[in-house]
Amino acid sequence: MNEIEVKILDIDGESIRRKLEVMGAKKKFEGTVVAHFFRGPNGKKIRLRRMWDTCYVTAKQKVGSDGMLHNEEYEVETSNFASMAKILEIAGLEKYGDSIKTRESYRFNDITFDIDEYPGIPEYVEVEAQSHEKVEEGVKLLGFTMEDTACLTEGDLREKYKVR
Repeated sequence: MNEIEVKILDIDGESIRRKLEVMGAKKKFEGTVVAHFFRGPNGKKIRLRRMWDTCYVTAKQKVGSDGMLHNEEYEVETSNFASMAKILEIAGLEKYGDSIKTRESYRFNDITFDIDEYPGIPEYVEVEAQSHEKVEEGVKLLGFTMEDTACLTEGDLREKYKVR
């Protein structure tokens, strides 16, 4: 699946939630997200993520970065986080990191809005869609411009805020 996204940092989360509610966005998830990150011998990365009782194994292949993160994403659902982590390790992938965050996820007009907060990192919103035009539309719906956005990975965020 094509994934294009930007982040808007240091937001007023309550203001964003009100805007999403007014526009009619549907809340799809609220809770804690736990992730383990693995790296294969070829350097490619795999993410294992748990959201409620559902787990996802995801591989992303970077397509470009022209002011937006643009990845081709391959994802499958699994039911057992611990077993999947063990399978990845047995297959020769090295676990190189973990993360835990709170997330509220909304959907409107084929655009996903994720309000995320990691310990030590201020709340931000990620706007994700399958086209640049839809991402720009999502940014505008929140009252921002593309100049207000950042093209950062989770690792970039941790570096920016000096969080390990």
